[in-house]
Amino acid sequence: METSIYKAFTQAYNVWVQRYNDAIAPSIDGNITQVTPVAPFTTCYNSSTLPPVIELHNSDPPSIAFVFPKSVWNISLFDMVSVNDGVDCVGFVDGGSKPKTSIVIGEHQIGFLLEFDISKSRLGFQEPNLSDD
Repeated sequence: METSIYKAFTQAYNVWVQRYNDAIAPSIDGNITQVTPVAPFTTCYNSSTLPPVIELHNSDPPSIAFVFPKSVWNISLFDMVSVNDGVDCVGFVDGGSKPKTSIVIGEHQIGFLLEFDISKSRLGFQEPNLSDD
């Protein structure tokens, strides 16, 4: 992501973590803990302190939406990357202040079904169904 987009995106995670730690964590006796980043990522957490997915639905995690003419791609806290044992990071990197494109889709987003319509110069996509086994 372009630097200003990336900073706003990671700031949203940090604000949500603070809200979560203030409002929800006391009732379950545990805070989400930020840890030293693992390159190339800059926003990383102790994975054992991240809440279970079911709990995230009730805690209003941050999200960003890429809006296209006929579709919206919602990204949320579920877009974490496990970088090593015990560390999960926000699955996006700072692409610099003057990248050739504002956002580049990388390996972490590969689970999405992409459909290229060359004749109409369109790209379609569908988020993976995480409930399938």
